[in-house]
Amino acid sequence: MTAIEDTLVRAIGSRHVIEFRYRRLPRIAEPHTLGINTSGVMQLLAFQIGGASSSGKLPDWRRFYARDIDALAVRDETFPQRPAPTGRHARWQRIIAFVPEAT
Repeated sequence: MTAIEDTLVRAIGSRHVIEFRYRRLPRIAEPHTLGINTSGVMQLLAFQIGGASSSGKLPDWRRFYARDIDALAVRDETFPQRPAPTGRHARWQRIIAFVPEAT
């Protein structure tokens, strides 16, 4: 596991907000799921709450390729559980870490 992947797993497990650079844009997000998509590529599903986006308004759910995440830092603040964006993202081949849904 790379340092980025390890940091994402820890942030997901402790529900800590992360900040990072993705495709040269700053991002602030709540990491919810790290997994391998059906194409075999590792992705992060996160609720982006700040920073910039080239694909629409914030806050909103986003998928990020783990290989394109740079300058990752875990912030002190934590985030609440959120319902998953059912039907709005592709299926996973394998889930590595996730925040369980509230019951």
